[in-house]
Amino acid sequence: MFQLNMQATTYHVYCIYCFGCYDKKQLWRHCKSRCVWRQNDEQEEEKNVVNKGCMLLPVPDHVSGQIQEILSHMRRDKVYRSALNDPVIMQFARRLTGKHYADPDRHEHVRCKIREVGRLLLQLKKDHRIPSMADALDPLQYQKVVSSVRQVSGFDHQTNSFSTPSLALKLAHSLKNVPCY
Repeated sequence: MFQLNMQATTYHVYCIYCFGCYDKKQLWRHCKSRCVWRQNDEQEEEKNVVNKGCMLLPVPDHVSGQIQEILSHMRRDKVYRSALNDPVIMQFARRLTGKHYADPDRHEHVRCKIREVGRLLLQLKKDHRIPSMADALDPLQYQKVVSSVRQVSGFDHQTNSFSTPSLALKLAHSLKNVPCY
């Protein structure tokens, strides 16, 4: 079975001035001194240039502008990609965004919830070969979901305790609010 090494994977981001495509780690250097379209009086921080450049990247059709704006600040790793490509998780993100979009202080909360559910989905794929959150919400898969929640939360069978018990509670609450199909 072919496995992609996620640490070796790099991705490219567009320059917000000239729309050139650059490696994420090199974009700040381009914008700082090499981009001919940048105005000299504009001083952008490295993080801002990358975040604004990520807004120019294509996203799936089921991701709205508000969700894209909130998720653009997430780390681009396998958790992000699995959450972004799952329609049930994006429906959950749509609900959270509708509830918390007006308050910028709650945007990080939305990102954390999406990452938590995305981590659970990756664990379900790894342990039980459940391909999507819609399949995981089937009542027949209940024991597998509980097993994966325990794995993600660091459950120790010998001491009957979690390394992060709050994560198990947060996942239980999120799964109650994830829309079922």
